[in-house]
Amino acid sequence: MGIYAPTGKYEVGSIANAGKNYWTFEPAFAVSYLSSRIGLMASTHAGLDLNTRNTATDYQTGTQFHVDAMVAEHVPLFGGSIGVGASAFYYQQIAGDSGSGAMLGNFKGRTVGVGPSPPTRCDSTASGPPSS
Repeated sequence: MGIYAPTGKYEVGSIANAGKNYWTFEPAFAVSYLSSRIGLMASTHAGLDLNTRNTATDYQTGTQFHVDAMVAEHVPLFGGSIGVGASAFYYQQIAGDSGSGAMLGNFKGRTVGVGPSPPTRCDSTASGPPSS
């Protein structure tokens, strides 16, 4: 359970704020798989963001669902190993924004992305797949 407090400076009308001026509660579930025999690693994390109202602007961001996933293969390289893989995410706002400050009305955001994961290198002293 992630809990994000309204920390950081917040000023109504500012072009950029360090804080959001509301709480977010994030029940989440994560699972990972690692095979040291073949060097495969897979991981996923799903969460639901429940937001409180920003009292300074009377704006409440709707509830958000998101999933992040990554798969990588670790292969032998120069006495160690290197991992290469891909990552993806899905984000869907399942409840619209609300409050008098919600100028776009019942707005619901949605996005998806996929791309390469940066290579990770492990030396031969680190645990991981055998280098044969």
